[in-house]
Amino acid sequence: MRLFCLFTLLLFFTFPAVGQGVILDDEAYEQTPLVEKDPDRGRIPAAVDLRPYCPRPGDQGGLPSCAAWSLANAMTIQQAFAKEQTDPGEIEKMRFSVAYIYNQAGDCYRGATFPACLKLLEQKGDCPAALLPYSQDCAPIPENRHHARARANRIKGYRKVFSLSAGMDEKIDNILDEVGDYRPVVIVCKVPNNFRNNIPEVRGAWPAEELHAMVVAGYNEYTQTFTLMNSYGPNWGARGFFEIDWETLGKVARYGYVLVTE
Repeated sequence: MRLFCLFTLLLFFTFPAVGQGVILDDEAYEQTPLVEKDPDRGRIPAAVDLRPYCPRPGDQGGLPSCAAWSLANAMTIQQAFAKEQTDPGEIEKMRFSVAYIYNQAGDCYRGATFPACLKLLEQKGDCPAALLPYSQDCAPIPENRHHARARANRIKGYRKVFSLSAGMDEKIDNILDEVGDYRPVVIVCKVPNNFRNNIPEVRGAWPAEELHAMVVAGYNEYTQTFTLMNSYGPNWGARGFFEIDWETLGKVARYGYVLVTE
């Protein structure tokens, strides 16, 4: 019995924090370069909505793969925006593969760190989802034909949107700046344990219990809300999206990333 308890404690302290798919790596996050602000840029729009450029929200199912989902979604949004493509059918053809990222960078049943996923996107890129569809068994491992298609889609880098020491207002302002330039922000935040079944309606705070990654795909200055794209499928929330007030996201956000694609 003592050996069992000792083994359990060792497991608890050995593994980093993980929720719905994000394994924390604060040291790597702090070493990531911060986005540079353009001093000559004018005022950002009062509202931005990137949903017309989003692929149909997919469902991560029972796997802790939200890190890979958020990155593949952000890449798809950026490509659709760059090509001024808003036709849902054409965007689906552009959709990047979650499986290509997760099946290489993730631990199937534990999740993934963002540094592992992001470095993979830098070094290997990502292939179309149609070529390597998502599955609940983390298979198959990508082959040469997948790598060949992925190479053309390598990102040039990535930046953090705010530091770990940033306060609520700084996080909000920096997220607004990036989305205001029509760049989706991949956000890691604490969500309630029952988030898949219930979206809290409180403003300013909610139970912060486990880590989850999503994409900030818009904002509205008048309602002071962000639009987030989730990975629970199109039947969740408002067709896979939901609104969160600025204050709540500013409080629960842990990491924020933007991808450098050009």
